[in-house]
Amino acid sequence: IFAVAFLPFTIGILLSGYNEILNMVGLKSVSERYFDYFISVRNGLFFGFPYMAAGLILSVNNKTYKKRSAITALAVLYVMHLIEFVIVRKLDLTYTTDMTMIAMPFTILLVYVVVHINLKDRKIYKILRNSSILIYLIHPYVIMLYDKIVQFDNSIIKYILVCCLSMMFSMMILKLEQYKYFKM
Repeated sequence: IFAVAFLPFTIGILLSGYNEILNMVGLKSVSERYFDYFISVRNGLFFGFPYMAAGLILSVNNKTYKKRSAITALAVLYVMHLIEFVIVRKLDLTYTTDMTMIAMPFTILLVYVVVHINLKDRKIYKILRNSSILIYLIHPYVIMLYDKIVQFDNSIIKYILVCCLSMMFSMMILKLEQYKYFKM
């Protein structure tokens, strides 16, 4: 299943993170044509199916790994992801940074680690869960707002501002939810 799902993932990676490779082998028109119709490759076509296949494999596979091993692997994948990002940017291979090759194994392992952590039920977890949903829903609008207001493009500053503003807006919404007219 995962092998079949890997093909569209590879195509999506070539269209976004390694777009210049397509241009080098004479397939520039393929990527240009795709981006004439779609904004991003982060859709179910290229990246949704591989994640569903990984979820199926994780749900069927009952094998557990030691927490230390999983967290070490997560740290290694994180460093590899940073290295890949720097190399792709330095070599100017990218059309967008929507997805990179290491992002998929990293996120799958991250989900595995989070699912297998045994936590006691605490009030903060409900707040964090609600906040994370709001951040996920709000951040595209914060990005659009940033792009309209800010005149320079610095990806680190943009990332930090989008994260902070998205968290701030989500906390404001959660605070407003305490009042009866703003219940979600």
